[in-house]
Amino acid sequence: MRRHAARRIRNAPPDTALAVAIRSNQWELVALLLLNAIVDAARALPPGTIDDVLALISKTEASDDAAR
Repeated sequence: MRRHAARRIRNAPPDTALAVAIRSNQWELVALLLLNAIVDAARALPPGTIDDVLALISKTEASDDAAR
């Protein structure tokens, strides 16, 4: 049983910077890494997608304000 667990640990992928930052409670670094991931994902989107997302968020916020 122990050998099996040790083998799993040896074969596990290395921790990501995000995982290390979370484990060590480095919340500013966590925020920066997440923001960087969001920017990378946004860059990969087709043109016009960001405008659509922002319009959707604006509509959601407007309906939330109206419900209050």
